[in-house]
Amino acid sequence: MRLDRQQRAILDQIGEQTLASRLFDCATVNGARSLGVNAGEVVEGFSGRLFTLNLDDLSIAGHSVRFSAFGVFSLNRTAIRDVVVNGRWVVRDGRHPLQEEIVSRYKELHGNFG
Repeated sequence: MRLDRQQRAILDQIGEQTLASRLFDCATVNGARSLGVNAGEVVEGFSGRLFTLNLDDLSIAGHSVRFSAFGVFSLNRTAIRDVVVNGRWVVRDGRHPLQEEIVSRYKELHGNFG
């Protein structure tokens, strides 16, 4: 179907609530609820958690459908630029502040696989 129409996210366009919208809700609103965390929605009293995207990332560049569709079906992790949790930068410009330390310690613990 996708090749016939030359479009992405064809399955997302079936039904009243899009498949991507339902899946995105499962990952955010329902995921937070299942963990007992006040998050997943932008409402007063909930934890502030947000991310930004690099719209020039090859996984989503030029995409014309709603965010939830390309975010669920096409987004690569390389498209995520920033992550903020409760006002604290966890990832900035695609890098975790402790990335070098984490990689170094991982190599130390697991040795060289070459």
